[in-house]
Amino acid sequence: MVPKIHPRGTSFRGLANYVLHDKGRASTTERVEWVRTRNLATQNGHVAWRVMAATAMRASELKARAGIKNTGRKSAQVAMHVTLAWHPEESSGLTKEAMLSAADGAIRALGAEDRQAIIVAHNDEEQPHVHLVINRVSAEDGRMLSSSKEKLRLSKWALDLEKQNGEVLCEQREHNWKARDRSEYTRGKKDRPRHTHELESGHKGRPEHEKTVKTQRELDARLGRETRRLRERHAAEWNTLLSSQRDAERSIRAEAKQAARHAVQEIRDEYRGVLEDLYRAQSKELKDFVKRDRSIAGRARNVLRVVDVRKIFSAEDRKSALTDAYNAISSDGNRVDALKRTHDAAEKKILGRRLRDERAATAPIKNSAKERLAESRAVFDTARHSLVFRHAMEDAANRTDWKSRIRDRKIAYEQPTKVIGTKAPGGAAAAKSQSNDASSELRGLMDLYLRKKAAFDRSTDRQNERDRDELEH
Repeated sequence: MVPKIHPRGTSFRGLANYVLHDKGRASTTERVEWVRTRNLATQNGHVAWRVMAATAMRASELKARAGIKNTGRKSAQVAMHVTLAWHPEESSGLTKEAMLSAADGAIRALGAEDRQAIIVAHNDEEQPHVHLVINRVSAEDGRMLSSSKEKLRLSKWALDLEKQNGEVLCEQREHNWKARDRSEYTRGKKDRPRHTHELESGHKGRPEHEKTVKTQRELDARLGRETRRLRERHAAEWNTLLSSQRDAERSIRAEAKQAARHAVQEIRDEYRGVLEDLYRAQSKELKDFVKRDRSIAGRARNVLRVVDVRKIFSAEDRKSALTDAYNAISSDGNRVDALKRTHDAAEKKILGRRLRDERAATAPIKNSAKERLAESRAVFDTARHSLVFRHAMEDAANRTDWKSRIRDRKIAYEQPTKVIGTKAPGGAAAAKSQSNDASSELRGLMDLYLRKKAAFDRSTDRQNERDRDELEH
């Protein structure tokens, strides 16, 4: 029995529709032999995947209810897909109960026995097989199923199961585990696409078959390396573009901050003398005030200094003014406090003027920085659109190369005696079709780019008009 963990996905709907129906996005279910679920209150697969999707969407809520902090890296790859395939020789004695038992064993080996799962058996292949759709999000506490060493755990479980059944059909797996037991680094063979595997195995016995296989694999590997280099270059170019934009914006903000700080400092230098004169005058006045307060005539003069007579005779806040006047007359401490409040008010008035001058001085600097940032982002958007377009064209060319590679591989296996790269019957038509497809795709990309650029230009024009209107008003 061979277990396989497929790439994790983000959609239960797409995965469930695949395993619960026939191939080719069909609505029929002829290949579905039976369906079972685990940790779900239904045996209906279509209801089950909806419950699983709802559970995954409530992960944060489930964590909060369980008292678990919602920290760490979040993953949207909540749908796990595993297949278990038996050798055709095992099909005669393989029962539904044995397949279910193996499915439960695989789920336990993955540590997912508490997770929601759908088990679907198919009958459309020579080898019996079941599909496992597992929800990586726990319905109890919202935690994500660990993927650490999941392939090794599943491989070890499969080997132990074959040993329990008394016959090891996958000898390479046993050899690999013996090597691991000797502390030797061992990695299983990389899965090959089904269409490639069928081509290689379907033409065995033909002249120079092994040489053809070797040559085609080398050509596949070469194009694969070119594709990886293309992806790496694209990623590096994106990083460079984003990094340069971040640096440009950071530089603009830093320059504006420094200029604003310098302007504020100039204003404060201008006001420093004014404040120092104020503080000296207030200090002298306070000393004279205390000195005068030692005589009756001086106290009377001090009362007139700190009491606002206009407030007493005005209708507004008359009661408060009378209270202040009484306090000033009755207590020398209150008279001093009243004078200090007068001094504080004078200081705040000057500081308020200084703040208004600072804002007036820094406003042009901030506006200039905003304009420079807007210009920088406009340049960045243009560069981004250009990069997206160029990458899309290079990706289209790479896809065309792969289509040609698939076509050439098929021709090589069907007619191995022909030299690779020569035109087979119908090859010219196929090449022309590939070229037409590529041209059509590139034209579509160009149209998309021009539409996006036109939309961006219109948006920029509207923003410029709004900015002009704001300046005029």
